[in-house]
Amino acid sequence: MADLSIKGIGGAGLELITSTSAALDVNIKSGTATTASTPTKGTLTDRSGSIASGTVAQTLAAANATRKYFLFVNQSAGNMWLNFTTTATMDQPSILIVPTGSLAMEAGFVSTEAISVIGATTGQKWMAKES
Repeated sequence: MADLSIKGIGGAGLELITSTSAALDVNIKSGTATTASTPTKGTLTDRSGSIASGTVAQTLAAANATRKYFLFVNQSAGNMWLNFTTTATMDQPSILIVPTGSLAMEAGFVSTEAISVIGATTGQKWMAKES
């Protein structure tokens, strides 16, 4: 992971915060008050798999009202498409994920809808995790 540097104005003027760790605790300093933001922690459920039948959409994950995180990585040599609530198609309105491409949902917005996936070739693999 690359180094992360954040510049901001604190009580003593311009400050530099640098982190090389995978998890980053951010301290926002204003005058004498300090607030710490810590990443959400939880257990991941594996939703990895492969296309059972080329050009036929399949369910990647059922609807989950408590989903807080979702990660999908296309580990195949061909395009894959995702859709939420409705069946994925190999065109819009589905979301195209190119080979080695990914989609992550966290913090700001995470869909709780069912997730459908489709690819052109039987056996196309993906890695997916949800929490």
